[in-house]
Amino acid sequence: RSFLLYRFGGPPDYLHERGHPRLRQRHAPFAVDRAARDRWMELMLASVDEQAVAAEHRRYLERFLGDIATFLINRRGSA
Repeated sequence: RSFLLYRFGGPPDYLHERGHPRLRQRHAPFAVDRAARDRWMELMLASVDEQAVAAEHRRYLERFLGDIATFLINRRGSA
């Protein structure tokens, strides 16, 4: 939650608590392939849908989260 708030212009609590996001570095120990990316997206968008986010914001979040999820792929497999 604090990461998303920070990324969308909210208070820098995430930075104070955890430092710079360094997402690739933080996720390097985990095998992130296309299947893991797609599952994460499924869960994140289900969470967004539970909040009844306006369609335009949901589309933005889907693109934003999708770009991050794709960026974090670090293993081949599960095309």
